[in-house]
Amino acid sequence: MKIKLLIVTVLIMFVTKVHSSQTTLVQKSAEFAKASEGFQLHLREKFFKSESIPFQSNQIHLEFGSQAPFKDYVLEIKKGNKTWSSDLVLFNQQDNVIDFNALLFGLLIDHRDILHLTGQAGYDFYLDLENNLAEDFKQFHNQYQKSLESYLNFVAYSRDFTVYQNRIMPPSDKLKALATKVKVVPPIEHQQLISQFIDAINSQNTAFLMAQHIPNASQREIDIYSRGLNVLYEYFDKIGNPSDFKIVQSSDLKTYSGPKKTFYVIELLNHQGRHKVEMEFFFADMYGERYIGEYDITGVHFS
Repeated sequence: MKIKLLIVTVLIMFVTKVHSSQTTLVQKSAEFAKASEGFQLHLREKFFKSESIPFQSNQIHLEFGSQAPFKDYVLEIKKGNKTWSSDLVLFNQQDNVIDFNALLFGLLIDHRDILHLTGQAGYDFYLDLENNLAEDFKQFHNQYQKSLESYLNFVAYSRDFTVYQNRIMPPSDKLKALATKVKVVPPIEHQQLISQFIDAINSQNTAFLMAQHIPNASQREIDIYSRGLNVLYEYFDKIGNPSDFKIVQSSDLKTYSGPKKTFYVIELLNHQGRHKVEMEFFFADMYGERYIGEYDITGVHFS
């Protein structure tokens, strides 16, 4: 029976290479608390179906759900028969203060635009928002100083795309371009990570191998990954625990958003199997780390 192992790549993700749940504090600044009086506020995750959390008090504890250093949320705002929504980028294990800066940062950028940064570098970039935007910052802040409703109407573009083109797109493009220029420490080389992965298979180092998995994977994906490692342990034992390999192919994959991805094909060498054995790896770079988002092995035969 031929078994192919496939680990699904997940795009929204996470700073340290472990799977656990995190709780972070989100609180209103005094200025925002006053400005939002009379409004009904709810907070929810942006890209997943999640329950909206009432945010009428000055602070809430938010279940972050993973080791992701930052994630996209939506602040739902209602007053009378009027409704608005404001995107937010919230940071794990940092001071998340909902104020004008938080509203503006979430308007102009989302977590995918800073996905290459570590959690601290992303947070530092957020803190430097006013310096990065200069005059653009002032035009939005002037509206906010009039009232929260004035600001929300100023940036609302659902019915008028010219608002987005003229008011939001220019500073958004500027901020995204600046994010790409933030220097980061290069992650581990692909070939070195492959070598470490194979060595860990041969030594059955489950802790290390699980740490290479996408950190905010679902429980189902974690279970698939774990079971796949057990198959690899048995197969590598059967073919003499090879550690040598050669690169057959590598290529960068085009992505319009999300992490940088790279594809590698390797051939295992000096093994005791009768057939050629190749492995495929899909790497995803995010949060200053390099993860094996997906792998596949051919030539696995069990009776």
